[in-house]
Amino acid sequence: MSDLPYDFYTQEVYDHFQNPHHAGVMTDATDIGEVGNIVCGDLMRIYLKIEINPPQEPYIKDISFETYGCAAAIATSSLTTDLALGKTLTEALTITKDQVVTGLTRLPPQKVHCSILAVDALGEAIYNYFVRTNSPISPELEKRHQHIAQQQTILAERYAEWSKNSSDTTAAASETGCETSISSPKITSDHASTTITATDSHTATSSTTPATTRTS
Repeated sequence: MSDLPYDFYTQEVYDHFQNPHHAGVMTDATDIGEVGNIVCGDLMRIYLKIEINPPQEPYIKDISFETYGCAAAIATSSLTTDLALGKTLTEALTITKDQVVTGLTRLPPQKVHCSILAVDALGEAIYNYFVRTNSPISPELEKRHQHIAQQQTILAERYAEWSKNSSDTTAAASETGCETSISSPKITSDHASTTITATDSHTATSSTTPATTRTS
């Protein structure tokens, strides 16, 4: 990211990007939420371990995330997991993008959508818990889910179209004997350049890798 202005991201963003909290796959997760952005291609997945301590309502006992995206995507995911850990589901659903942005001091205007994705992924995981346990779902949460589902459908359609076009180009090149290089859709310069490796359930280290590397 050396081509970016030195103050493009705040120190808080860099801290979460370089040392993300709660990063990695949770093998014993009870519920998972995944969302994507149809414009920039960022993907976020939130893992939750939800338990109930009678007579209390369900709460988030553990949380982790995977993100494919830029530094802001990783930082917002990291902070969102910090905000949600230990909260009841009702409390977690009140977390907003504004809280995430404030927790990072600020985000560049073109990166604010990352905070929306992080909060949406959390909401989807909680929605999936309600579905799995046959629990009542509020109209507001149902509306959020339906909007996200529509976005996911568009993403899937665009990916299928891209895959078909790539296959057709490869086949045409094979028939004509031409050598053609097929690459994935262009990723912006500060996109997905970090591999996240979990060192325990709540910390991770990061290292710079080619832009096509998916975080895990």
